[in-house]
Amino acid sequence: LTGRGRLYCQASGFCAVRGKQICKPAQLAAACGTSAFPYGAAYDLAACNGVDLGQKTTVPVASLPKCVSLVFGGAVFDLSGNVAELVPPSAGTYAAVGGSFETEKDGLQCAAKAPATSSSVSPSVGFRCCTTE
Repeated sequence: LTGRGRLYCQASGFCAVRGKQICKPAQLAAACGTSAFPYGAAYDLAACNGVDLGQKTTVPVASLPKCVSLVFGGAVFDLSGNVAELVPPSAGTYAAVGGSFETEKDGLQCAAKAPATSSSVSPSVGFRCCTTE
């Protein structure tokens, strides 16, 4: 489950009522696998919705067939680009990972983090719900 344009507390509540939680960085990293990008080690400007794709806004989830990770035997789409995903705070510091449609190459890597706040509400910031640990 994914969403965007919500405060961190709203996103957390959205996930919680579904028996899930906002994905932790380790969960997103595991879904990406061992490569720099969800689709592989080398950057492909047309694979995911980053600034190089030129869309200047989000695209429908799973609409870019190369922007997928197959690590768990299923397809996990848009771990890179489209919207940067809020993750739970670490030591009181919020972050968003994976980059967005406004992000350049280095920020689209699976491990890339950008500063965020609990009140980050933007068309380029979203969240993903994961199973609870």
